[in-house]
Amino acid sequence: MCIRDRIKRTNCARASLEELLADYRDFLRTRNMRLWDKDSKEALFVRNLGHGTNVTYETYSPFVETRPPEVVANIIICLVHQANYLLDRQLRRLEQDFLEHGGLRKRMTQARLASAATSSAANAKTTDPWSWVSQAPFSSWLHLLVP
Repeated sequence: MCIRDRIKRTNCARASLEELLADYRDFLRTRNMRLWDKDSKEALFVRNLGHGTNVTYETYSPFVETRPPEVVANIIICLVHQANYLLDRQLRRLEQDFLEHGGLRKRMTQARLASAATSSAANAKTTDPWSWVSQAPFSSWLHLLVP
């Protein structure tokens, strides 16, 4: 998959997470439930859970499966923010790669231009009508023609 398509798909994933985030915020707002501040002790606890190795659903399941809807919605909001952060980093890297290396079309064009330059250089060498004289086996008997 070319870099341009990866950027588009990553942006699509990012937009989908933004919609999910809005839905969970609406869930809390319409039920008059508290939205955790990003630096609240609860949000920091959830964020720290993600800093471990081999983090899976099981890492969060004791909290998601046993807490009231307000807490679960806030946990999911924290996780969406973490996923958005990672997607933003990935997008920056993809954009950097695109700027440094170009997309597939640019690389293909560069390859075609390089091939054309090589071909034209090879053709320029063979435009000399006497170029065959310097090539073997003619070069081996050339000294016989020249006094």
